[in-house]
Amino acid sequence: QGDGIYISCDGMRFLVDGGSSTKEELAKYTILPFLRCKGAGRLDGIILTHEDGDHCSGILELLEAAAEGAPELDIGHIYLPEIDDASKGEKYRRIEELAEKAGIPVSGISRGQRIRAGSLTLDCLHPASGASYERPNEYSTTLLLRRGDFSALLTGDLDGQGEEDLTKYLLSLENGSQSADGTAGLLPLPVSLLKVSHHGSKYATSEQFLELVAPESAVISA
Repeated sequence: QGDGIYISCDGMRFLVDGGSSTKEELAKYTILPFLRCKGAGRLDGIILTHEDGDHCSGILELLEAAAEGAPELDIGHIYLPEIDDASKGEKYRRIEELAEKAGIPVSGISRGQRIRAGSLTLDCLHPASGASYERPNEYSTTLLLRRGDFSALLTGDLDGQGEEDLTKYLLSLENGSQSADGTAGLLPLPVSLLKVSHHGSKYATSEQFLELVAPESAVISA
């Protein structure tokens, strides 16, 4: 299994994750050929939802090459979930280290922050800033993508306590509560598209969450 979402709008390009549990040299044989096919010699940003290998293995390969002074792709920025330091694992810290060595800016992203790609917006709904979780899946960066009437919810591997926390947050917005980060009224529910969490795992995407988000369509990355 693996995950990787390419976003292109108004000349700006982003990648959300890029990893595989089985493919070797994913960057060389999958990610880079795909980007070349799209005419994308540069990514304005790479957003890593969490540090599991099936979401970041290819990104690590790209960063290792860049850190060694032989970049295969121009990367403008790396975004990592803004979590408590104790929740960061080995791969998370490795990504930070490689990006710094390669001179690529790294920013934390958390609930209430927005990334713009021309007329497209990516709003972070999870995790809350400085949140602490036992497992990487639970802090998976969850993004609401919007352009015109189209909306997509990108959930990484969100499950467990993380999904419960996000569900409570979405319910508070639906009920009209004004959140501290000013995102009340942010969500267009139902969404046009749901990127089903954790490759369709039965331990994620609860019935309550699915009824709340009520997507018109859904895709599973596997």
